[in-house]
Amino acid sequence: MKTAKPLRILFAALVCAAAVSCSRRQDTVSVRIVATSDVHGRIFDIDAVNGGHREGSLAKVSTFLKAERKAGNNVIYVDCGDVLQGSIEMYRDITAEFYKPCLASEAYNLLDCKAAAMGNHDLMVGTESYCDYFTALGCPVLWGNLGFTRPGDYMPPYRIVETDGIRIAFLGLTTPNVEYTIPSDIMGELEVCTMEDAARKWIPVLREQEKADVIVGLLHAGSELPKGDTVSSDDVFLPGNLVGQVPGFDLIIYGHDHRPGIMRMADADGDSLWLANPGPYAMAAVVADLRFDFTDSESPKPEISVRLEDLTGLKPDRKFLKRLSDRWDDVCAYADSTLGVLDEPIDASGLLWRTTSAMDYLHSFQMGFQGAEVSIISCVQDTSVIAAGPLTIRDIFHIYPYDNSMVSLMLKGSEICSILECSADSYFLDGGRDSGLLKLKSENGCRSLTEPAERYLTAAGIRYRIDVTRPFGERVSVESMSDGKPFDKDRYYRTTITSFLYGGKESVLPYATGLSGEDLQKRLLVSSGTDLKYYMISQASLCGETQHSISIGRLADWELVPHDVVSAGLAQDTVGLNLFKR
Repeated sequence: MKTAKPLRILFAALVCAAAVSCSRRQDTVSVRIVATSDVHGRIFDIDAVNGGHREGSLAKVSTFLKAERKAGNNVIYVDCGDVLQGSIEMYRDITAEFYKPCLASEAYNLLDCKAAAMGNHDLMVGTESYCDYFTALGCPVLWGNLGFTRPGDYMPPYRIVETDGIRIAFLGLTTPNVEYTIPSDIMGELEVCTMEDAARKWIPVLREQEKADVIVGLLHAGSELPKGDTVSSDDVFLPGNLVGQVPGFDLIIYGHDHRPGIMRMADADGDSLWLANPGPYAMAAVVADLRFDFTDSESPKPEISVRLEDLTGLKPDRKFLKRLSDRWDDVCAYADSTLGVLDEPIDASGLLWRTTSAMDYLHSFQMGFQGAEVSIISCVQDTSVIAAGPLTIRDIFHIYPYDNSMVSLMLKGSEICSILECSADSYFLDGGRDSGLLKLKSENGCRSLTEPAERYLTAAGIRYRIDVTRPFGERVSVESMSDGKPFDKDRYYRTTITSFLYGGKESVLPYATGLSGEDLQKRLLVSSGTDLKYYMISQASLCGETQHSISIGRLADWELVPHDVVSAGLAQDTVGLNLFKR
């Protein structure tokens, strides 16, 4: 993994010379803005891990943009952030590519992207990696509510795109919760202010100095809990808060929460404007049409219409893929790489109701990090079995597809119990032979879990039991530490969790413990910086080089009780069950 270095990037030239084209205004001018968000590295139309065709990809975005431009539409393409994590192609690009420009930058340049917001996952890859992204990208990455402690280091807050005499300002803002959801030793010297404070600063600049005809908020922020809010289950809609407090925006395009949709809201002055979210993985795009009528006014307010364009049915752009064909060949070779040899299968089947070697494999790395006494991790989402024998990088991605790092922090024994209680409540009914065991939903004849998989946690380092017949708060009983020593609810334990559990929106940790973002920062000891997969790949490679087989010891020690109730419940639940429906 590339290590972080001090950031000193000067973007003044990009901000000052951001005009795309200059021409005399006509009587009427139409501009079409196309936006994506949360692409998460879906560059190619095929997933090199499982070989399946993706519903969304930048290759399909390219098809749509080419058709729009060929039809004569005046198109400006922008993105709301989160591209550098989430796929095998971007993972390889960041961890194993040292000679070629950033893959995401190359892809966006082919799409003629005019501006991009900074996403939290773009930040999590580390300074050197996102600097490589900035350097190769042909447009600025915007973050108007970012500051650096080092004088002279900054990112541009906005970009002016001029087309047919219309000056369109894109103001980039990112959720301020990155300050609490990303471990502080990864955040480094960054300082973040609220989106409202940044907008109050920059909107007058855009109107009065830059003479912008339109101000578009390019937000990487959506429905989420605010910093310090650990008990409320209600979502806080940050884009809505922004427009409700700060007037001056004409349009808000946002992402981050993976919830596609369009709505209309009134700003602080009572003016109505559109807020639109394209959703994740380039499966859809926001299409905003702006029409200016200068026949009766020198500075008319634009007529704006917004829609979501479904991209899943499009064919990928062959020319786009051909331009990146060498990068695709690199990704496929990378996925096929053999790391070492497994001496036993890695089995993830039945992981919700029994210990598995797949979860033990993950726990082994977390227990080995910083002398952990307890490990807590989300269940994997691939319940297949990897056979004994050669282990490839593709197999590693099947075991753990996420880019989460490991975080070491101090948790009280009672807090560990509360976390496991909340996890158990997410997927177990008040068990019984007649009621079943799992909380399930039925959809199109298929049954799946009602809650996101990220809420299903297991622990290692302790021996515990989950009594499915007991009510919430009384289900989990910790018998001892794994070595037989007493478990003390009042003692603090060095605990390893993932960065997602530390700050992810679906994490049960803040809700279960009552710890605020500030509290978690105080409990933080250190984060791994590099992600969990990187440790898995490194260890397997070392075993391969030294001709040692990869062994998996038993670490997790928990079970569901009573056994007869559990067996009867599972007999009902597992018929037609798609355990982790995607």
